[in-house]
Amino acid sequence: MNTKSLVSISDLSREEILSLLDTARKFEEKPNRRLLEGKVVATLFFEPSTRTRLSFETAVNRLGGRVIGFSDASNTSTSKGETLKDTIKMVSNYADLIVMRHFLEGAALYATEVSDVPIINAGDGAHQHPSQTMLDLYSIYKTQGTLENLTITLVGDLKYGRTVHSLIMAMKYFNPTFRFVACTTSCSDTPLSCATCFTTYGRYKELLRFPRYGSGAIYGQSVSSTICSNGILATASFSFLAFLKVTTPPIPI
Repeated sequence: MNTKSLVSISDLSREEILSLLDTARKFEEKPNRRLLEGKVVATLFFEPSTRTRLSFETAVNRLGGRVIGFSDASNTSTSKGETLKDTIKMVSNYADLIVMRHFLEGAALYATEVSDVPIINAGDGAHQHPSQTMLDLYSIYKTQGTLENLTITLVGDLKYGRTVHSLIMAMKYFNPTFRFVACTTSCSDTPLSCATCFTTYGRYKELLRFPRYGSGAIYGQSVSSTICSNGILATASFSFLAFLKVTTPPIPI
């Protein structure tokens, strides 16, 4: 197993998280650096992705590295029966780092056990999404000025939302208070036609219309799941809604 891999946000200590956030600030001020000159990064996306894949590939290019990989596993040898182990072993001969998204929980951890190069988990099923969580933490810190003693409300798919799972684990170091709001049943309405929720929210409905404020984690990426039509979301406090209104969500990855 490569010990430099990032599979779960729990792989990072409080000190490491804070150090990465400080490094992110410096990169935001000066994004174009040549730290990956001569390095090859493989992006292996066994599950569809736009923002996460392009974010990683943009970062590699800005840092002077080169990108190889695929965004559609059906066009690779996996469609002919090649195992995940064989794919990872083969790609690790070409690349210095592998960024991988997979539809199965635990796939990233398994990849670290067979790879000769570090693995970054870009989302494994409903398990975790540590790179998204780092962006969430950075966005919270920028907008709130601290990560300590915050009340955070998470709205949406709490059971299968990997961004939710990772954020909760990361915030354990900072004494948070969490509020969880979710539907008890699946919704039949589309995100922009949920009359019950929008009526309940009254003057906030225009705020909630924007996809970036969708039913994902409060600071997480927008998702395609629908806002619940039975009004359960109304259990969120109005202070939370006002909180949403004055903060700026990150560009999700």
